[in-house]
Amino acid sequence: MHSANKRIVFITGCSSGFGRGMVSEFLKHGWITIATLRNANERRKLFSDEMQAHPNHLFILPLDV
Repeated sequence: MHSANKRIVFITGCSSGFGRGMVSEFLKHGWITIATLRNANERRKLFSDEMQAHPNHLFILPLDV
């Protein structure tokens, strides 16, 4: 359960570009970040640095719109 003062963001298109950059920035500022992208299981390594630096704050989910 998250406390009421935790901020959560849901970002689509996180494999590159603005979406990818937003993941790092939100994590740096303490946000719980839900990053979505196609083929998420195969691309998890894109976020290995962030997952190590921000455990329990980054959630990577598959999403194909």
